[in-house]
Amino acid sequence: MTDEYLQRHGDAKYEGLGENGRAWQMLQDGIDVGQYQAWNAAEHEAGLVRGVHFLDRGDELKQLKREGRLTEALELVIEIIEATEREQDVKLRLRPSRIEYWSNLGVEGGSYVGPTPPGWTIHAAIILRKLKAYEAEVAIIDRWLARAENREYPEMMKRRAKAFELLKKSRG
Repeated sequence: MTDEYLQRHGDAKYEGLGENGRAWQMLQDGIDVGQYQAWNAAEHEAGLVRGVHFLDRGDELKQLKREGRLTEALELVIEIIEATEREQDVKLRLRPSRIEYWSNLGVEGGSYVGPTPPGWTIHAAIILRKLKAYEAEVAIIDRWLARAENREYPEMMKRRAKAFELLKKSRG
């Protein structure tokens, strides 16, 4: 971390942003944040949806669903899913550098990169079910499962089985 980063870290402008968001905003403001914080900023930037991090889009998505604006909600949640995948890809790309960074400081272990958050896929699946788009529902769940590193997620599997059943039934 640079001296300027440490000096500006507590500025009111950067309060409430979280470490990655703070680093990203500081870079946008032309502040040298150092290599490690630049990695955090890259992860944050990958997660942006329409200029806002995907974690801050949940209320908007819920509002669209409540108002019955399902097509708009679906468009937004697909953008969010894409952002989670981009962020995961950046984390995977940076993982070796982070491991080396911590190793040079004498810290053992790695830099864990988990699956993309399943909740956004569940939102998409619910919307697709309401739209009776069963094939797309199966596909969005399979998309998450493909990136989930063989993790079991019972709710996702149950939803996929039901969507597949509804798809077969709809085809006669």
